[in-house]
Amino acid sequence: MKTDFLKFNSIKKKLFVASMMLVLIPTICILILVSIWVSSKGREDFIARATGEMTQVNNVIDILLDNAILNVEMMAQHPAASRIDGTINNYSKKTGSVDVTKIKRNETEQALFSLVTLIHVTHPDYLEVFLGTKWGGFITDALAPIKGGYDPTKRPWYNDALKNPGNPVISKAYVSTNGETVISGMKSFKDKTGEVFFVGGIDISLKSLTDIINNLKIGNTGFVILTESDGTILAYPGKKNLISKKISELGINPLSEGIKSESATIYFDLDGKNRLARILTSPRAGWKIIGIIEQSEIDASARSLRFLIYIAGLIFTAGAIVAGYYAAKKISDP
Repeated sequence: MKTDFLKFNSIKKKLFVASMMLVLIPTICILILVSIWVSSKGREDFIARATGEMTQVNNVIDILLDNAILNVEMMAQHPAASRIDGTINNYSKKTGSVDVTKIKRNETEQALFSLVTLIHVTHPDYLEVFLGTKWGGFITDALAPIKGGYDPTKRPWYNDALKNPGNPVISKAYVSTNGETVISGMKSFKDKTGEVFFVGGIDISLKSLTDIINNLKIGNTGFVILTESDGTILAYPGKKNLISKKISELGINPLSEGIKSESATIYFDLDGKNRLARILTSPRAGWKIIGIIEQSEIDASARSLRFLIYIAGLIFTAGAIVAGYYAAKKISDP
């Protein structure tokens, strides 16, 4: 005897509901899990892309600093370096500015002057190559007048190198008079008695590095920020006014806290938009490389994939409903 399909106690309905539960419950669970996976995969893909771009920035940093220190090492390997003594021109007791183009140099000083000049002209990123001796002597490739009273042994670069004898030292970045961000690489060298007798150094412009960062894109909305270990901003695409300021001055607490870690992934709001940031630390310089992208861009690709998955799920469910109905009808009608 046939019964109404909508009747509560009908065998057909019970079979239909049972078959639907067997289909819908796994389908819904799968859709939820896949949706979560898609969102997570979007974040992982950004982190992977950002890490790749940031690794390239770190490679540029390593090459820049390593080359500078190798060139400083080359000063010490020059035969004239072993002959450095108190006869190198000393400006600490001079009064008024000294025109270095007119000074007399002995054979040792002339050889070293030619060396530092050669290093500079073959490296466009170098602003100045110099060395100072324990006797107060000073050699530089720069041809600008040297102020009277200049004593290299009293300068921060010399004393920073003395604090780490025999080890390369990278100074904190600063903005030069021409507006470029500059760092210095120094190293002290010892004589046969084990006493430091001179320090070599190079002032390096970060213009090439900042140009790379300014032109670097992660997706459509992503960009990279470079800071020192303490959060001092070295490069921020499109916002030169923020150079030399601290990350903490931006008022983004998660970002300020994030740079305290060697690496981190954080979420924060900037300019009214939700963003995700990946933070890495350059082992060589200790600088922080921060990749940032809008959360909406990550979600956009995930939304498209989720939409396709939901459509497929609806088609599958609709097909299961029709099949379940006819299966229940075929079993219950007899």
